[in-house]
Amino acid sequence: MSLQIVPYEPEHIPMVKAFNQRLLQFTNEYHFPESPVSTWLPKVEERTLYEQMYLVLENQMVRGGYILKYQDFYLNDTLIPIIDFKSPISEGIINSTYSMLGLLMLKDAMNKEPMMYGLGMGGWNVPIVRLLKALKWYLCEIPFYFHVIHPFQFLRGIEFLRKDLKKRVLLDGLAYTGIGAIGSHLLFTFQRLKYQDETVSLKEIHYEKVHDWEDWANEIWEQGKTNYRCTAVRNQTVLEILYPKDNSRFHKILIRKKNEPVGWAVLIISTMKNHKQFGNLRVGTIVDCFAKQKCEGYVIQCATKYIRNQHADLIVSNQLHQDWVIALQKCGFIKGPSNFLFTASPELTRALQPMDKNIFRCHFNRGDGDGPIHL
Repeated sequence: MSLQIVPYEPEHIPMVKAFNQRLLQFTNEYHFPESPVSTWLPKVEERTLYEQMYLVLENQMVRGGYILKYQDFYLNDTLIPIIDFKSPISEGIINSTYSMLGLLMLKDAMNKEPMMYGLGMGGWNVPIVRLLKALKWYLCEIPFYFHVIHPFQFLRGIEFLRKDLKKRVLLDGLAYTGIGAIGSHLLFTFQRLKYQDETVSLKEIHYEKVHDWEDWANEIWEQGKTNYRCTAVRNQTVLEILYPKDNSRFHKILIRKKNEPVGWAVLIISTMKNHKQFGNLRVGTIVDCFAKQKCEGYVIQCATKYIRNQHADLIVSNQLHQDWVIALQKCGFIKGPSNFLFTASPELTRALQPMDKNIFRCHFNRGDGDGPIHL
């Protein structure tokens, strides 16, 4: 078996299409991009935020591929590129002859870029997680928090909790008797009162929906970045690339206190269609956010109010940093099971030592991964 790992070039497109067709015969879960130019983050001159793709070739056939997302981070008070290791796909999914390709691709990526992280992965029981553990990567869950707005719709529609007949009967009973609505109201009210303080009060706070990222984004970034041990750069230039004004899926809100900009949030409101977890619920997601220190609660409270006004049934968010977790708790969010993982390469892990203390000072959420493509 003679294997090469090479940059993805235009002449490889027919081979990638053939690779995808072979996978499709067995599963529709995996698909490698059929263009070497990223549709999301193309490499543009002088831009430090972009994607680069690599392929595993055997003679004239593609056997696998992976993507590296390059982005500048603020790490230990220094700007440094940290690379997101994304979408490793190999023919080992359908042919055990190539089962070692995942390890080969991961080692190749580590040789190219030692300072790497990964997000998502779908939980602990997947092959890539076992590989990461074997190569001494650090792994942890990014906490998942949710807030139920419409209990009846939630109980009737949340597929994650309705996987067998007994659970469906129980949840339907709670929905139709009204017991679920009363219990939900009491639970979320108790959670909010348990943690709430002046940092979530909307007195002298107001928000507005915005279409353009303006200089206020730079002001919030410069004054907020020192609160983080590690965070991707979130200045105006970067935000215009990640969340462009011509993408109507992104609801962007700016939060002000006494007319001074203190934070922002990027939201998505989706009416799901037979989603494996959310069924047909209308779900609001706090995808990304940033704030000046001690203003996180204002952002979450305003995001919650905005999503509620969009007639969502449920609000969800994954946040790693301790201040954003506390802000969610103060605004009445409840912690649920998370399958959204964060992983750091050995080199990045060393830079973040002591990890048990510093990991919750790192700002990672859905906006730092593949983009909100599944929401």
